[in-house]
Amino acid sequence: MLKSVAVLLALAGALSACHAPDAPSASTTRIPADIRAEAPGFELPRLNVVIEADPPPPFTYWAPEGAVIRNHGNAGVWVAYLDGRNIPTYFGDECRASELQRFVGQPLSAVPPPAEGIVIRTSCTTCAVNDDLQRNRVNVVFDEASERVVSIACY
Repeated sequence: MLKSVAVLLALAGALSACHAPDAPSASTTRIPADIRAEAPGFELPRLNVVIEADPPPPFTYWAPEGAVIRNHGNAGVWVAYLDGRNIPTYFGDECRASELQRFVGQPLSAVPPPAEGIVIRTSCTTCAVNDDLQRNRVNVVFDEASERVVSIACY
């Protein structure tokens, strides 16, 4: 287990230092069990995205509308492209962001404290944040004027 965590942490560091490939990967590596996401107890929104990834990610809440989702080339890592640009990267739901999707559109104050072992980072849509990837960090992005949650994702 510690070896797989070390490998995934090294992978996260490598991802923050490079751009994803422009073409989809031919990788068909199975998703490791420790980053598979279980379905939450409620319906997640269905986004208008194109899935070119094989295997597909377990959730697409992290991708913007109209994005194309492709494999990154590393097991269990996906990239969303919009207008030919790499937008977000997804590497699992360890931060349990899928369980918090019902708070998108709600006031920031409605978001509950994080579960044990989860780190929460809040930032406004125009705020600068580090682009380091942390599997246990849930990022809550809010609109500064209305203080309403815009997105919640692991990164």
